[in-house]
Amino acid sequence: VLINPGEDAYVTLVWKGEKAPSSEKAYRVVSSEVPFQDGSKFQSGKIQLVVGRRFLHAAYVCPPKVKAHIALNALTVSANGTSTDLVVTLENVGKAHQIVSDFGVSITNYVEDGRVIPLDKPVLLKDPAFRKRVNLLVGGRRQYVIPWPAGLPKKELRGVVTDVR
Repeated sequence: VLINPGEDAYVTLVWKGEKAPSSEKAYRVVSSEVPFQDGSKFQSGKIQLVVGRRFLHAAYVCPPKVKAHIALNALTVSANGTSTDLVVTLENVGKAHQIVSDFGVSITNYVEDGRVIPLDKPVLLKDPAFRKRVNLLVGGRRQYVIPWPAGLPKKELRGVVTDVR
């Protein structure tokens, strides 16, 4: 679609794919502003820089009644030199995208010699990194690296994601 300078237009997107997809389909719509240069304003000996803008838009084909389901995929140890970090991996195992802007992780168990050992009480992790706004598409994963929480054994941990917003 070409829109000339000074004109306005509405653009409608129409889905022509399968009538009832099993899960949401995510697309990007890219629109670009093409620089318009009026040759009469050009002055000899001067450099004129004309910059256009590019716009990215999200478009979703979403069947009725599908929902996102954000789950804890993994809690892993990351040793980087002098410190040990915890890598928290979330995964969207649902059928629709979700914008995640805050969540918590409840650590409930750790693994030692192949045995799952419950903690005396669950440890709730809330970290500023968990407040970073991210769009988790269907099947998408996101990793957050945080300092190892004090008081937790440096072993394989198990838990659940809580309070997803």
